[in-house]
Amino acid sequence: LYPPKSKGGPRASVAWWSGTEGGEGEMAPLCRRAVPVVARMLQGSRRCFARGTSGQGWYQKFEKEGEESFQRYQPPTPFDWGVAGSTAKASLEISIDGNVEGQIEVELLEDLLPITVKNFLDLVTGDNPHNFTYTGTHVYRVVKGAAIVLGDVEHKDGQASHSAYPERYFADEALIMPHSQAGILSMVNGGVDTNGSQFYITTAPAPHLDGYSVAFGRVTNGMEIVHKISGLYSIRGRPVNPVVVSDASVLSE
Repeated sequence: LYPPKSKGGPRASVAWWSGTEGGEGEMAPLCRRAVPVVARMLQGSRRCFARGTSGQGWYQKFEKEGEESFQRYQPPTPFDWGVAGSTAKASLEISIDGNVEGQIEVELLEDLLPITVKNFLDLVTGDNPHNFTYTGTHVYRVVKGAAIVLGDVEHKDGQASHSAYPERYFADEALIMPHSQAGILSMVNGGVDTNGSQFYITTAPAPHLDGYSVAFGRVTNGMEIVHKISGLYSIRGRPVNPVVVSDASVLSE
């Protein structure tokens, strides 16, 4: 009535069928101790799931409280540029593998975020104590479905970030614009108050950046270039073909 032991340990079955092939017969207990042990295991797992300590239990919550008990992501209201006040504009000329692709034109919240925008504009023109400039910097990282990253004015390879101010970093000015769409310019940081020169250009809504990165502008022309960069072949996020800001300039009104 009893099956042989498995190679790795105890018998695998709790009971063994002792009837005929026709289906008649009775269940013979393999080990009378096994049944209460398994029952205790199931009861313990149910308690664990109900508490949610194992990261599960959502189905019990659904049965008890209904679908309204689950929070759903609500996209933020896009920023109203009609109340942005005065803005500044700049242009970044992009070259891919030595060939000029065109201009990415951006609009910046100069009135609402003067410190962040001044930092960006001073790095565009090179008018800063370090003579740092965005011209010659690389797009060193592509995050598929999220953003491209550029702006290392110090090492040109994404290993550093230095502001246009005497200090390396400056503080978070304000978190007033959500990353609710493609084409948002936002500062890269390594934590609170660590803004330097690197920045994102989003290629899709990026709500994970809300509350962490200071968004300060948007792309007004040239998003097709941004999407082309995002679609380039890359290894571990780094484009194989060099993507360079061949020129940077401030646009007049």
